[in-house]
Amino acid sequence: MVIARAAFIFFIGLVAAGSLFAQATPNNNIPTPPLDEKEQVEQLPRNMREMRQRQLRDREKKQHEEMLKRGETAAELASDLYEAIERKEQFSATDHKKLDDLEKLVTRIRKDLGGNNDGLTLEEDEDFERPSNLTQAVLFLKEATNDLLEELKKTTRFSISAVAIRSSNTVIRVARFLKLRR
Repeated sequence: MVIARAAFIFFIGLVAAGSLFAQATPNNNIPTPPLDEKEQVEQLPRNMREMRQRQLRDREKKQHEEMLKRGETAAELASDLYEAIERKEQFSATDHKKLDDLEKLVTRIRKDLGGNNDGLTLEEDEDFERPSNLTQAVLFLKEATNDLLEELKKTTRFSISAVAIRSSNTVIRVARFLKLRR
Protein backbone atom coordinates (compact mmCIF):
# COMPACT_ATOMS: atom_id res chain seq x y z
CA MET A 1 0.00 0.00 0.00
CA VAL A 2 2.89 2.31 0.79
CA ILE A 3 4.35 1.64 -2.64
CA ALA A 4 1.02 2.42 -4.32
CA ARG A 5 0.78 5.66 -2.36
CA ALA A 6 4.34 6.62 -3.31
CA ALA A 7 3.66 5.80 -6.98
CA PHE A 8 0.47 7.90 -6.89
CA ILE A 9 2.27 10.89 -5.32
CA PHE A 10 5.08 10.51 -7.86
CA PHE A 11 2.55 10.47 -10.71
CA ILE A 12 0.79 13.61 -9.39
CA GLY A 13 4.16 15.36 -9.04
CA LEU A 14 5.07 14.39 -12.60
CA VAL A 15 1.79 15.79 -13.99
CA ALA A 16 2.21 19.02 -11.97
CA ALA A 17 5.80 19.45 -13.17
CA GLY A 18 4.71 18.88 -16.78
CA SER A 19 1.97 21.49 -16.57
CA LEU A 20 4.38 24.01 -15.00
CA PHE A 21 6.88 23.34 -17.78
CA ALA A 22 4.18 23.81 -20.44
CA GLN A 23 3.18 27.17 -18.97
CA ALA A 24 6.78 28.36 -18.81
CA THR A 25 7.50 27.82 -22.55
CA PRO A 26 6.73 30.75 -24.85
CA ASN A 27 3.71 30.36 -27.12
CA ASN A 28 4.86 30.47 -30.73
CA ASN A 29 1.35 29.91 -32.01
CA ILE A 30 0.27 33.53 -31.53
CA PRO A 31 -1.38 34.52 -34.79
CA THR A 32 0.35 37.33 -36.64
CA PRO A 33 -1.79 39.93 -38.35
CA PRO A 34 -2.36 39.09 -42.01
CA LEU A 35 -0.14 40.88 -44.48
CA ASP A 36 -1.76 43.24 -46.93
CA GLU A 37 -1.39 42.51 -50.62
CA LYS A 38 1.56 44.86 -51.11
CA GLU A 39 3.54 43.20 -48.31
CA GLN A 40 2.71 39.76 -49.69
CA VAL A 41 3.98 40.77 -53.12
CA GLU A 42 7.16 42.23 -51.62
CA GLN A 43 7.88 38.93 -49.88
CA LEU A 44 7.64 36.97 -53.12
CA PRO A 45 10.86 36.06 -54.90
CA ARG A 46 11.94 38.46 -57.64
CA ASN A 47 11.00 36.15 -60.51
CA MET A 48 7.49 35.73 -59.06
CA ARG A 49 7.08 39.51 -58.77
CA GLU A 50 8.21 39.94 -62.37
CA MET A 51 5.78 37.26 -63.51
CA ARG A 52 2.90 39.00 -61.67
CA GLN A 53 3.81 42.33 -63.27
CA ARG A 54 3.93 40.73 -66.70
CA GLN A 55 0.54 39.08 -66.15
CA LEU A 56 -0.95 42.39 -64.99
CA ARG A 57 0.48 44.19 -68.02
CA ASP A 58 -0.86 41.50 -70.38
CA ARG A 59 -4.29 41.60 -68.73
CA GLU A 60 -4.49 45.40 -69.05
CA LYS A 61 -3.40 45.22 -72.68
CA LYS A 62 -6.03 42.57 -73.41
CA GLN A 63 -8.75 44.63 -71.70
CA HIS A 64 -7.81 47.68 -73.76
CA GLU A 65 -7.92 45.66 -76.98
CA GLU A 66 -11.33 44.26 -76.00
CA MET A 67 -12.59 47.79 -75.36
CA LEU A 68 -11.43 48.83 -78.83
CA LYS A 69 -13.21 45.81 -80.33
CA ARG A 70 -16.39 46.78 -78.48
CA GLY A 71 -16.04 50.28 -79.93
CA GLU A 72 -15.68 48.88 -83.44
CA THR A 73 -18.70 46.63 -82.91
CA ALA A 74 -20.72 49.60 -81.64
CA ALA A 75 -19.77 51.62 -84.73
CA GLU A 76 -20.83 48.71 -86.97
CA LEU A 77 -24.17 48.44 -85.15
CA ALA A 78 -24.77 52.18 -85.53
CA SER A 79 -23.99 51.96 -89.25
CA ASP A 80 -26.34 48.99 -89.62
CA LEU A 81 -29.09 50.94 -87.86
CA TYR A 82 -28.56 53.92 -90.14
CA GLU A 83 -28.69 51.73 -93.26
CA ALA A 84 -31.87 50.05 -91.99
CA ILE A 85 -33.54 53.40 -91.30
CA GLU A 86 -32.63 54.67 -94.77
CA ARG A 87 -34.27 51.62 -96.34
CA LYS A 88 -37.41 51.26 -94.21
CA GLU A 89 -37.94 54.56 -92.34
CA GLN A 90 -38.68 52.58 -89.15
CA PHE A 91 -37.07 50.01 -86.91
CA SER A 92 -37.74 46.29 -87.14
CA ALA A 93 -37.49 43.89 -84.20
CA THR A 94 -33.87 43.07 -85.11
CA ASP A 95 -33.08 46.78 -85.29
CA HIS A 96 -34.46 47.25 -81.78
CA LYS A 97 -32.23 44.38 -80.65
CA LYS A 98 -29.23 46.05 -82.29
CA LEU A 99 -30.10 49.29 -80.53
CA ASP A 100 -30.22 47.46 -77.18
CA ASP A 101 -26.88 45.78 -77.95
CA LEU A 102 -25.37 49.13 -78.92
CA GLU A 103 -26.48 50.68 -75.63
CA LYS A 104 -25.03 47.76 -73.64
CA LEU A 105 -21.70 47.90 -75.51
CA VAL A 106 -21.30 51.63 -75.01
CA THR A 107 -22.30 51.34 -71.34
CA ARG A 108 -19.57 48.73 -70.91
CA ILE A 109 -17.06 50.97 -72.70
CA ARG A 110 -17.96 53.86 -70.39
CA LYS A 111 -17.52 51.60 -67.35
CA ASP A 112 -14.12 50.40 -68.64
CA LEU A 113 -13.05 54.02 -69.09
CA GLY A 114 -13.90 54.69 -65.46
CA GLY A 115 -16.82 56.96 -66.22
CA ASN A 116 -20.42 57.03 -65.17
CA ASN A 117 -23.60 58.84 -66.03
CA ASP A 118 -22.88 62.55 -65.94
CA GLY A 119 -26.43 63.30 -64.82
CA LEU A 120 -27.38 65.21 -67.95
CA THR A 121 -30.64 64.64 -69.76
CA LEU A 122 -31.05 64.90 -73.51
CA GLU A 123 -32.34 68.46 -73.16
CA GLU A 124 -29.26 69.50 -71.15
CA ASP A 125 -26.73 67.80 -73.44
CA GLU A 126 -24.99 70.43 -75.57
CA ASP A 127 -23.87 67.85 -78.15
CA PHE A 128 -27.40 66.67 -78.89
CA GLU A 129 -29.88 68.68 -80.93
CA ARG A 130 -33.36 67.19 -80.87
CA PRO A 131 -33.85 65.74 -84.36
CA SER A 132 -36.99 66.36 -86.35
CA ASN A 133 -37.24 62.78 -87.60
CA LEU A 134 -35.98 59.29 -86.92
CA THR A 135 -33.44 59.34 -89.75
CA GLN A 136 -31.70 62.41 -88.32
CA ALA A 137 -31.62 60.83 -84.86
CA VAL A 138 -30.02 57.65 -86.18
CA LEU A 139 -27.57 59.69 -88.26
CA PHE A 140 -26.55 61.57 -85.10
CA LEU A 141 -26.22 58.22 -83.29
CA LYS A 142 -23.94 56.93 -86.05
CA GLU A 143 -21.77 60.07 -85.99
CA ALA A 144 -21.55 60.08 -82.19
CA THR A 145 -20.58 56.40 -82.16
CA ASN A 146 -17.89 57.03 -84.80
CA ASP A 147 -16.60 59.95 -82.71
CA LEU A 148 -16.46 57.63 -79.70
CA LEU A 149 -14.50 55.05 -81.70
CA GLU A 150 -12.01 57.69 -82.84
CA GLU A 151 -11.51 58.83 -79.24
CA LEU A 152 -11.02 55.23 -78.11
CA LYS A 153 -8.34 54.74 -80.75
CA LYS A 154 -6.49 57.77 -79.37
CA THR A 155 -6.38 56.35 -75.85
CA THR A 156 -3.83 54.00 -74.41
CA ARG A 157 -4.33 51.53 -71.61
CA PHE A 158 -2.64 54.05 -69.31
CA SER A 159 -4.93 56.98 -70.08
CA ILE A 160 -8.46 58.01 -69.25
CA SER A 161 -10.22 60.08 -71.88
CA ALA A 162 -12.84 62.48 -70.59
CA VAL A 163 -13.88 63.15 -74.18
CA ALA A 164 -14.49 59.43 -74.75
CA ILE A 165 -16.56 59.23 -71.56
CA ARG A 166 -18.61 62.24 -72.66
CA SER A 167 -19.07 60.73 -76.13
CA SER A 168 -20.20 57.44 -74.61
CA ASN A 169 -22.74 59.30 -72.45
CA THR A 170 -24.08 61.05 -75.56
CA VAL A 171 -24.40 57.77 -77.46
CA ILE A 172 -26.21 56.14 -74.53
CA ARG A 173 -28.64 59.08 -74.24
CA VAL A 174 -29.41 59.02 -77.97
CA ALA A 175 -29.90 55.24 -77.91
CA ARG A 176 -32.32 55.60 -75.00
CA PHE A 177 -34.09 58.43 -76.85
CA LEU A 178 -34.54 56.15 -79.86
CA LYS A 179 -35.76 53.31 -77.66
CA LEU A 180 -38.43 55.60 -76.21
CA ARG A 181 -39.63 56.53 -79.71
CA ARG A 182 -40.81 52.97 -80.34
